[in-house]
Amino acid sequence: VCTWVELEDRMSGQTLHVFNTHFDHKGVEARKNSARLILDRIASLTAGARGDAQSPVVLCGDFNLSPDSEPIKLIQAELRDAFWASELPPHGSEATYHGFTYDDPPRERIDYVFVSEGIRVSRYAALTDSRNRAFFSDHLPVLVTLENPLP
Repeated sequence: VCTWVELEDRMSGQTLHVFNTHFDHKGVEARKNSARLILDRIASLTAGARGDAQSPVVLCGDFNLSPDSEPIKLIQAELRDAFWASELPPHGSEATYHGFTYDDPPRERIDYVFVSEGIRVSRYAALTDSRNRAFFSDHLPVLVTLENPLP
């Protein structure tokens, strides 16, 4: 599943595309094909009019994949991983999946924010806040501060 929105700056007329996805948690081929399909769709939806440059892109979501997996590497070949692109050191846990276990540290990083060139990532954080020693999800929320997405 992937949802997307095209946002337009009313002053400049520039657009920003934001894509949010949730990859299958079991299908190896499905996840490879999902990465390829999303990258193809991003390319077709964000191509500038009259051959202008591609509009800025944010792709985020639960990819159910480790950073060293083939589909994540495919995406990283096209978009920058906000974890590594952040100007400040990442805050909080590197891993984002914990399966509702409060006393054990999160196990793996499977949630991502990717950005195209031209988007500045000033901060990245995986938030470990909880209430009464319980989390509201089996994933930690990922928070990024993005700046200057439009020229």
